Amino acid sequence: MPVNKYYYFVEDLDVTDDGIPDGVLVRQVTIKDNFITYYKNMYISENKLIEMMKHEITTVKHKSLLVSNKMINDIKNKNIDLSTIPRIVISKKSYFAKLLHKKNINEAILLKDLNNLFK
Repeated sequence: MPVNKYYYFVEDLDVTDDGIPDGVLVRQVTIKDNFITYYKNMYISENKLIEMMKHEITTVKHKSLLVSNKMINDIKNKNIDLSTIPRIVISKKSYFAKLLHKKNINEAILLKDLNNLFK
């Protein structure tokens, strides 16, 4: 049986409904034949995000992971070629994106961390 190639969509989540993100919602999906299949959702708290950011590697850029909310909607509505999107899609305005601006994160390590979260 082939191993699924997972993609991750990362967006803010406000569980207290106070307008301030309490963490992020990470959606694990696969994309095949321009069709998105949602597998699991996971809430990640601010503390867990900060723990994941300990993998700092200053030579790898993360800019390609950050996309606009419009792009996220285009991806979800399949208004773009899904084969062109990065494996990790993060809203530019999300709390997670703000943490990434403080560090340059190795995309492969972040992908591994996300895969491990969903095991």
